[in-house]
Amino acid sequence: MKKVLMVDDDDTILFTFRISMEDLGADYHIETAKNGVECLEKLQNDNMPDIVLMDIMMPVMDGWETIQNIRQDPTMDSLPIIVLTARTDHLVEKVSAFKNVFSMEKPFESAELKRKIDTILISSS
Repeated sequence: MKKVLMVDDDDTILFTFRISMEDLGADYHIETAKNGVECLEKLQNDNMPDIVLMDIMMPVMDGWETIQNIRQDPTMDSLPIIVLTARTDHLVEKVSAFKNVFSMEKPFESAELKRKIDTILISSS
């Protein structure tokens, strides 16, 4: 079972992601975090996820700062991350500055996100 960490400050998105992945038959163990600080704490305290889904616009620590912190840790420098955001200005440019970071616009179709997750997990195995 693959472990997915979804980081988003919107409870509805976290709940909908979990339910939609179950409905699609995804074999994921899903963990959640509400901001970048909580994400970094989970990455330090829990078993490493196979992939992180990261919102950008969050309180406490936004997604870009969180990704920078993740990439500074040699044990996480190749952890796959999918950036999920409704803000698309300069998204491609920012994503391309990081290794193994992908993007997807909100709102997203659950089946499309599952395909993207599965594709990335297969290629990083």
